[in-house]
Amino acid sequence: MVLTSLLGTIPFFQNFIESERQAFAEREDLIHHFNKGAFIIRQGQTDEHSLYILLKGQVLVSRIDEHGLEEKITTLKPGDIIGEISFLTNRPRTTNILTLEEVIAIRIDNEAIEGFDCPLQIRLKDFLIKVLVDRLEMMNSSQMKKDEINKQLVHALRDAYLSTH
Repeated sequence: MVLTSLLGTIPFFQNFIESERQAFAEREDLIHHFNKGAFIIRQGQTDEHSLYILLKGQVLVSRIDEHGLEEKITTLKPGDIIGEISFLTNRPRTTNILTLEEVIAIRIDNEAIEGFDCPLQIRLKDFLIKVLVDRLEMMNSSQMKKDEINKQLVHALRDAYLSTH
């Protein structure tokens, strides 16, 4: 019952009805604990394609670029989802996920999905689609801002160049 109540406070689960949250809470095998400094996911990993829903704690999302340098992408908090791209596509992991403190997460793989009834499977799928669409919109918005800044820089550089020649 305590876990069901906790799930009701996590944004991911707020769109689920009480009985659906209870279905997650009853699956104690899905709850995983990670110590501070542990990697939940490693970039390039191909042997595991689960997705995780953070219940407690924060994680750092980073990736190693083509020059071997670590690029910090963001910090995620309870309610956020990690690993959904690999989960849905079965492709290698695209980022590293490092715990910044003790983390508790629900781990969902295909076997776990099959253990839920069909309506809950559909709701979970629909919510994952929503999460991905929201992320695409955020990335598009971010890219549009970067494009606008680049355009302003090009104009400023052109104006500076023209004023000196």
